[in-house]
Amino acid sequence: MKLLACHGDPYRRTLDTAVLDCVPRGDRYLVELAESVLFPGGGGQPADHGTIGEARVLDAEQGGGQVRYIVDRRVEPGPTTVAVDWDRRFDHMQQHTAQHLITCLAARGLAWRTLAFHLNPERCDIVFARVPDAAGIARLEKLVNTVIREARPVRHRMIEPEELARLGVRSRLLPAGHTGPLRVVEIEGYDLNTCAGTHVTNTAELQAVQFVGLDVQRGTGRLHWLAGGRLLADAARARARTEALNRVLCRGPAEHVAVAEGMVEEVKQARKALEAVERELAGNLGRQLAATEGPVATLHRSSADLPLLGAVAKAAARVRPDLHLLLTAGEPEGVFLVYGPEAAERGPAVAAILDGRGGGRGRRYQGKAAATHRRAEAAAALGAPS
Repeated sequence: MKLLACHGDPYRRTLDTAVLDCVPRGDRYLVELAESVLFPGGGGQPADHGTIGEARVLDAEQGGGQVRYIVDRRVEPGPTTVAVDWDRRFDHMQQHTAQHLITCLAARGLAWRTLAFHLNPERCDIVFARVPDAAGIARLEKLVNTVIREARPVRHRMIEPEELARLGVRSRLLPAGHTGPLRVVEIEGYDLNTCAGTHVTNTAELQAVQFVGLDVQRGTGRLHWLAGGRLLADAARARARTEALNRVLCRGPAEHVAVAEGMVEEVKQARKALEAVERELAGNLGRQLAATEGPVATLHRSSADLPLLGAVAKAAARVRPDLHLLLTAGEPEGVFLVYGPEAAERGPAVAAILDGRGGGRGRRYQGKAAATHRRAEAAAALGAPS
């Protein structure tokens, strides 16, 4: 692929050029341009968005040395103006340059080898060939932000393949079949790497980098980070959450953790008290059902759940093991429980009447129902001779 205007000047936002071709693909169109300021994607960096005339650029694809942009409407061949979605472009410039710096300093300062890089929509990540430890992550973050404050120039230039080793280029893997000059990106004094992406021109433009998470898998570590505008936006969201918590808790940030811990403990105690009340309620309801005359007893409670219904059934069965029980909850959609002799055999017929589905074995059959209001009909079926 030939170098584009975006490779020479990543800060350029518009370009007057010409549409060479526009062909349909489903409900989208593929546009070929004479020249472009839109980065087509590559090296882990997604393609730019923007506009070609009135058409929105959604993505790009490359093949056979050509770039085609995927747009949302037809563009007529001829002169046009191409414009970059600058917020997206600059975000990608910050994140991609940050990756170069992180990868370089991780290798130089900690001997951590980078396996992969992902410029994701929310936060980026680097996969290392080992699992980083907390002290190492803290050290790497300090190293990265030190170089950012040094305001090191970031430059790009073209070199010949035979210069890779002499210049100490970090990445020397070339695309299959590549011939001719290579584009390299340099962070002055720290890194020189082959790359076709767009980058800032000074490390100070990264503003700051913060590591925000680590995933471990099969001996590798995926380290997530935020840089520049993403980090500032995350800080703004954190401030908004803090202010909301101040209002809700009626306490300042220094007391948030203590207040939250107290509330969690209160919830635990309340849950224990509720469980005790439910056990008592289940026992009382079960004994009431056991006092029912006849072979079948029913119970319906609008707000109950299956654990409570099960506790009621067990309490009743302790008094009358021979009793057939149909317990339901919800109106008209909810849950049901058949409990007692031959429950698994009789349950499917009950489920059919309640317009539900379930399963079970032995003395228990349960499921969901769409028509709990038919429980009287279902109880009659449950009590019918087998």
